[in-house]
Amino acid sequence: MSTGGRDAFLFDWVSVRSSTDTKTKYFYNVKKQWLSKDSDEGVTKVSLSLQGDRTYIVATKTGTVGDAGSSSIGLSMILEGANGVRAFTSYLEPKEGSFDKGALDEFVLKNMPHLGTVKCVTLQAAASN
Repeated sequence: MSTGGRDAFLFDWVSVRSSTDTKTKYFYNVKKQWLSKDSDEGVTKVSLSLQGDRTYIVATKTGTVGDAGSSSIGLSMILEGANGVRAFTSYLEPKEGSFDKGALDEFVLKNMPHLGTVKCVTLQAAASN
């Protein structure tokens, strides 16, 4: 049976909440794996693990020179703590949908591991931006 076109699905995160515990848990697709029944397009199964129970707030400020912004960078981050632990984000997208020239964007990263003092932030662009 052919459905025509791609059936691949890329998700950033999955949230889970039980009916007895109202605290939502976030599981991030840190490997940025595409889910698909077609092995040429992705993997057939993605297993996610909870990174931790900390929340970090990260802000980015886009430059103001011409063409500083981007609508297709596919930004993700790695935060490294003084304790040697690393936290990996899924793709981060501003509320407006793009990193506009001169814009300040804030991201709330939930269910991250305890990092102690954050000592390094690595920004990554998607391979297909």
